[in-house]
Amino acid sequence: MTNFGQIRQTENVVVVEGQLSEVNLEYATDREGNENIRGDFKVRVAMTVKGEEVLLDVPVRVYHNKITKAGKTNPGYESMSRVLDSYSSIAAVGEDEADFIRVTGAQIRMQEYYAAGTDRLISYPSVQASFVNLVRKDDVSPKASWRMEVFIYKMNEHVAQDENDTDYLEIIGIGIEYNGSASVYPIRIYDKNIAEQFTNQFSAGDTVPLSGYLNFTSVTETITEEVAIGEPIVKERTKNVSEIIVTGAKNPIPDAFTTQEIQQATALREKRLEQSKQRANQQAQNSQKTVTKEPSVNEVHDLAGF
Repeated sequence: MTNFGQIRQTENVVVVEGQLSEVNLEYATDREGNENIRGDFKVRVAMTVKGEEVLLDVPVRVYHNKITKAGKTNPGYESMSRVLDSYSSIAAVGEDEADFIRVTGAQIRMQEYYAAGTDRLISYPSVQASFVNLVRKDDVSPKASWRMEVFIYKMNEHVAQDENDTDYLEIIGIGIEYNGSASVYPIRIYDKNIAEQFTNQFSAGDTVPLSGYLNFTSVTETITEEVAIGEPIVKERTKNVSEIIVTGAKNPIPDAFTTQEIQQATALREKRLEQSKQRANQQAQNSQKTVTKEPSVNEVHDLAGF
């Protein structure tokens, strides 16, 4: 762990191991002329959860400059370059020939931003990584595991609303980033026994080392729309699922953070989100200025007459 001022960075470790599914990386150059590699790749993970086979498709986000601030070659850039230039994915060569990989130097990061021109905060967890290594098929141990230290802000019990819903305990946890800013993680427990033990042993204000797996996948839903005349319209919609699932917890860390430290970290997060909101609103205003002028009522009538 590293320190920033008086607030220490909390543990945040992810390991993903499986078959390279898809590569969406590219070489680019930023406004300052720095070369980088950016984008994402996906890892297909066939793992067993509570005796059931689960197929995950975990997207891993990447952004690495070629040269570090110290003027040296960035090892993360070199690792991701091999993924882009040398590794074979299922999308490119098929499942039989695609490479198996292990992703390390990875963390859970919250993607948070405001939709342009609105007050709606979009927030979801993602994986960001630094290193990828090839693994022999016979040696692969499929996983999408994580461990983190989180300050428990609150816990909410969710009761299923219908047959398509599921009961779970949601933990709103706070982690501390390298720069002292807070990240707020929605973490779920679906196992009723673990959820009951968790609420009995832990309380808001505790800092607890947690572990579990990432339920990152895509679900295709079929939607049928009725029409006034003729056959119903059948559409397919892809829904991305990004859940942080708890399977274990250690004893709380005594006196991990003071109330002042948590307030300081959350204030830094709020400042960052406010800046994001202002940028989104500015982009929305700029877009409105360039929108083509709407036709007047007379113009609409003329078009209708045509």
